[in-house]
Amino acid sequence: MILLDEGTLFFATPGGETLPLRADMIRIEISSQDPSFKELVDNAVVAVFHYFKRDLGRTVVTFGEFSLVLERVLRTLGVNAEVVCEETPDDNEIDLRRIAGRSYMNELVFFTQLRPAIRSAMEAVKPGAGDPVFLRFRGLRQCIKMICGVTRWNARCAELQREILEYINASVVAEAHGRRCILMVG
Repeated sequence: MILLDEGTLFFATPGGETLPLRADMIRIEISSQDPSFKELVDNAVVAVFHYFKRDLGRTVVTFGEFSLVLERVLRTLGVNAEVVCEETPDDNEIDLRRIAGRSYMNELVFFTQLRPAIRSAMEAVKPGAGDPVFLRFRGLRQCIKMICGVTRWNARCAELQREILEYINASVVAEAHGRRCILMVG
């Protein structure tokens, strides 16, 4: 079992994936420029997290459930809003679990989808002059277990981990075009 920190819930996607998210990973577009309004919405998001995690004792919710409850909370506070929740990773972040899910847990398809994801992330990050490009890869262990179709780590998982790390390194070097890069894989 994975232990979650206090501010994390697993969000179930329609594709069957579960993604661990914190309240600050949910972005809500607000048309109002009033900073106190943004603070109100941010506090409502935290309150809904608390409701699911503490009051209901849940660790997994769907994006739809979260959106519905957040809409109700905002309406109670006098805000007429339509909420659509989705994960919004940073431009420099690649979720390996998501790629594994989109590749139908097929190893060959995974590698063919990983390279374009790295290219897109490298193009999206605009570091300052002389600054290194920072890329974060999330969910490596879960990704590997998904592809291997296992729940416990084994020798095949360790071998695939080595292959994925080598591939990430080679892909980043190829896409860097001379820029310095810092990689964080977790």
